[in-house]
Amino acid sequence: MNDIRERSYGSGSSEKSYALLIFAAMLLASGAIGLWYYLTLPKTEYAISANTFSRLDASTRQIVIRLNEEPCNRMLARRLSASLTGASEYAAAISFIQNTEKKCGSNVDLMEPLVVAQKGLSNFEAAEQTLTRVVEIYPSSGKAYFNRGEVRALHGDIAGSYEDIRKAIYVFSDPSTILYRAFESLAQDAAKLGRPCEAVAILQDYTTFDSFERRSPEVLGLIDVPLRFSSRRI
Repeated sequence: MNDIRERSYGSGSSEKSYALLIFAAMLLASGAIGLWYYLTLPKTEYAISANTFSRLDASTRQIVIRLNEEPCNRMLARRLSASLTGASEYAAAISFIQNTEKKCGSNVDLMEPLVVAQKGLSNFEAAEQTLTRVVEIYPSSGKAYFNRGEVRALHGDIAGSYEDIRKAIYVFSDPSTILYRAFESLAQDAAKLGRPCEAVAILQDYTTFDSFERRSPEVLGLIDVPLRFSSRRI
């Protein structure tokens, strides 16, 4: 009886192992086929590397394959850029966007994922340069100034950050729609520049623009926060 059980168990185990091997082989084959197909496609000047391609999910691979056929399709370029940054493939995203621009011309829609990738690699100076281009294209964009201000702060340019975020706030026709984050960033910059009284005034301005909604105990309690960023007291 024991002998029969052992043989039965051994047979079942072998069948399961064989099935798992087949399944694994199918998975490997599907990935290999996709990679082989990509490698055999006519390459564009900016195609991502085969190594990067092998790490992408199936839907992103399809975008890459379509871009090989439609190299200057702006919608596909935007989708691939977003997918690459979403997968933290920052170096690949930067290379793709820069080469796409060389081949197909400037595409402002790719500047946002380019900044994300540059920040992801802690290349804040390059991100600032990209955002300067955005500011030049959209000189009345509060968002562009604010984003550049945040990047400037990341690499220690507090004065530049202060000027940008100040512009970002005051280009809006309705300051009551501006989020607290912008006022807080400006107040922090002012305090770091040794202007704690101005920092407090900035947060007070935030409550003034929409006093009913913004004069909550939580917000009013934050008015003292900028003082932490300066050794001076009012």
